[in-house]
Amino acid sequence: MAKNLKYTKLLFILLVSLSVLISARSQADSIRRSESSVIKIGWDTREANKKRRNLTVEIGDSTQTEAASTFKLSLWNGECHFRVDLSSEQLPLVNASRSITSRNGQDQVVFASADVAHRLYYVEKIQVWDSTTLGVDSVVRRVMEWEVILLSRPGSNVLSYPIETENLTFYYQGFLSDAARDRGAFRADWAQDCHAVYHTHKAGSISYPDGSSEHYGTGKAFTIERLKAWDSSGDTVWCGQEIDTVAGTFSIIVPPGFLDSATYPVIIDPTFGDSDQTGGDGWDVVLSTNYAYGFRLPSMQHTAGPNETIDSLCIFGKYQPTFNLAIYTVSDSVPSAFVDTTYQLTGPIEAFGAWVKAGDLDFSLVNGSTYTICAGNASGNFRQPYDQVTDAISVDENAGGTLQDPWVDDHQFYYRFPLYAHYTVGGGAGVQPARRRRIIMGGR
Repeated sequence: MAKNLKYTKLLFILLVSLSVLISARSQADSIRRSESSVIKIGWDTREANKKRRNLTVEIGDSTQTEAASTFKLSLWNGECHFRVDLSSEQLPLVNASRSITSRNGQDQVVFASADVAHRLYYVEKIQVWDSTTLGVDSVVRRVMEWEVILLSRPGSNVLSYPIETENLTFYYQGFLSDAARDRGAFRADWAQDCHAVYHTHKAGSISYPDGSSEHYGTGKAFTIERLKAWDSSGDTVWCGQEIDTVAGTFSIIVPPGFLDSATYPVIIDPTFGDSDQTGGDGWDVVLSTNYAYGFRLPSMQHTAGPNETIDSLCIFGKYQPTFNLAIYTVSDSVPSAFVDTTYQLTGPIEAFGAWVKAGDLDFSLVNGSTYTICAGNASGNFRQPYDQVTDAISVDENAGGTLQDPWVDDHQFYYRFPLYAHYTVGGGAGVQPARRRRIIMGGR
């Protein structure tokens, strides 16, 4: 039975690879500027006066008259983007064809040349979480798949693709340590040796007097999941990834021994996960009894203008009985003075957490002062999704459930959690939405 399944998988891979090459090479590229290929992932119905994350993927370049072998992820009406050129130094796309075909009822775009092909498509897949701490659960993840199809052994095991980025910070997520596992931390295989991508300097939500608003939430843009390769015999291997925003390269690192022994074609699958709902892609105990944390991240702090208020606080996690949120001023990037009463919230009991909101606060801010939100726990352990970052969280070890004044910066650690505020400002107007483009794939 197992042998039959292996041969069935082998036949499937060969047929898929063959269909990509035949369809890509048999269709002349007639797509021009007026027919830019656009995938939209996590698409909300846009309202004229609201800016939301709205992750979209544009394949090709609608500003050029000839089809370009590129794709670009754009967010918040083009405020942030990540652009990849599919023609690498090691495997340039020479005389490449481009085609649009169908895959499981969804359109896909294929670029193909003599040595390599690239297939890009949108898909919803079920991600199973299996943790001894959290139990077993599954979530539907919306992803954009970029498949690199190697038709023969490349000259190098490192494939570097030119990239361009704007207003995005890429945080490498390493492997979970034994110490983290011992205290109950959890990261799925796909969420290790990967990158969590955030807006460089914005988080939270803002409402303007003209009725417009901007929604950045946790600031999470997407996840570049751990890479995997498989060959035509069904053998698989994990691959590495490196992002260098200074040099402008995204590198895929395939174990050379796998390439030496592989049965070609080989497929490598960089996956861009639409994962902003809970912020981080791992889970950890972030607040032990009497502990509290506050953000040192500039993007998680807010400098008030005239007539501004905080209207609500939102946090995602899995707790024990109750936890608390409070507003603090900031001094030298660290939470300083307690400025408002503690908001006590009842934690969610769902295995994989839920959002909890303290609303209708209408707390007035002082013009020119900088504020941040702190979370405290009186008993038990509070767990949250997290990503590892390079800017520190400040921890007050004796803040208790009520949070203390002044804040004591006992130590720091390098996590980012889903916690943000909604502000109302007294002047100005929100940005208008960007021009829409034709949707051919994955519209939501």
